[in-house]
Amino acid sequence: MGAAKSSFERRTDSVATKLFAIAAAGAIAAGLLAVRDRLTAPAPAHADRLPRVLTDPLAKERVAIDGRNPPPPSAGGATSADRRALLDAASRGDTSAVEALFARGVALDGTLENAASSGSAPLVRWLLEHGVPATDGEALSVPPLLLADEHQDVVDLLLARGAHDVSLDKAVLAGAPNAVRRAIAKGASPRSAARDADPLLVVAVRSASGAKRKAIVDALAAAHAPLDARTEEGDSALSLLVAEAIRARDEEGKKGERAVDLVASLVAKGAKVTGALLASVAKAPEADRAAVLDVLLGGTLERDATLEAASAAAEAGDVALVRKLATRGIAWSALDKNATTPLERAIVDGEPLVVRALLEAGAPTGSIGQSSNPALLTAVT
Repeated sequence: MGAAKSSFERRTDSVATKLFAIAAAGAIAAGLLAVRDRLTAPAPAHADRLPRVLTDPLAKERVAIDGRNPPPPSAGGATSADRRALLDAASRGDTSAVEALFARGVALDGTLENAASSGSAPLVRWLLEHGVPATDGEALSVPPLLLADEHQDVVDLLLARGAHDVSLDKAVLAGAPNAVRRAIAKGASPRSAARDADPLLVVAVRSASGAKRKAIVDALAAAHAPLDARTEEGDSALSLLVAEAIRARDEEGKKGERAVDLVASLVAKGAKVTGALLASVAKAPEADRAAVLDVLLGGTLERDATLEAASAAAEAGDVALVRKLATRGIAWSALDKNATTPLERAIVDGEPLVVRALLEAGAPTGSIGQSSNPALLTAVT
């Protein structure tokens, strides 16, 4: 058993090894030929229908924006330039140009919002008749229905073809007065905003301007929106408009639509004028604040509003404001017994003109509380 192999056995092993090597080489060669055949084979008949649009950067951007499925591929292999030309034509309301590009194979997806914004009812109707659904683009923050808000014929057409109307808060945020009116007419309440959201009146003041803002503010106020509702930062519609009115003065905007006009409108409807608001006006130059101050003093003032403003005026040495507040009547009865009175402040600061104006406005000269002194004693001291 342990003897060496015979010459016959050695020859047999050698032949088997060679046969195995030949078989392995043949298998490798056959595999390489199969790979070559697959690489050089002609494209399948349906290759021209593969979804090229998935590699189109414009299509990817649209999917990322509104979450919709990518459009079907263009039969004619439309380019990015064709796509831009289509959207430009839709924005112009150019039905003929859109038709020509569509005939060349450019897909119509994404054109409804552009057409709606253009206000062209014929183009919108043509798109709807050529496969674009009336609900297209509704997931966008400003859907076609809001883009067409100024064009009632387009709005009516979209709604008739199945578009869903928007919520009140979305209409306010988009600055769309007609959509706001529709939502209110359907029962939406300006009081039903989400708890973590800003009051709708504040949103309206921030989101729109001019005639649109006036229309939305008027519609919300008529629907009993809370006039004095505030954001977490303490801003109200009235305070934002007052700040804008001071910055803009009287020269900017069309009469009736200016910030000062909206201030007057809200005040007339019952928005309360707080001491903090009057005090903030006190910090503005006299020429800038004159118109809005007159409006505020003619409104419903909180009990200590004029007193707080008088304190701010005394601190600023503002004689003109003290005298202006005196015409409305300063609420001296609201003095805090533990606080420094405006008269004391003016005396300590050495402002004789302010002292005179406060005395003329009826400022009490006696001791208010245990921590205060009579005005004369304060002056002598």
